Amino acid sequence: MKFVDASVKLFAFGSLAFGAWGVIHPKSLTGLLGDDPELGRLLGARDLVVGAALLKMAGPLPLAMRMASDLHDAIRLRERSPVVALGAAAVALWGAAALMGSLERGSRGARLAGSR
Repeated sequence: MKFVDASVKLFAFGSLAFGAWGVIHPKSLTGLLGDDPELGRLLGARDLVVGAALLKMAGPLPLAMRMASDLHDAIRLRERSPVVALGAAAVALWGAAALMGSLERGSRGARLAGSR
């Protein structure tokens, strides 16, 4: 599925970029997003792990991790930075669509293998 594959690549490289930014210069990232400066390095490390998982692991788990991270950001930032929270919620929704596509692809492959 082209949508799932393209989404995984975009999520992976985006996660790695935001993760590196959060680890290297956390205050500039959290300042731009309106987030707590004390969380910058932790969120950066989280995104580095998620990005690496998206690049190296097959299956739905890395997509679920990305979706959960974005949903967490949306909920956490809803009062502090509503526009960023809305963006995070939109990305979480995109992640949910990619996750569903990944699960559908996996179940379709299992059905095809079982019919042989």
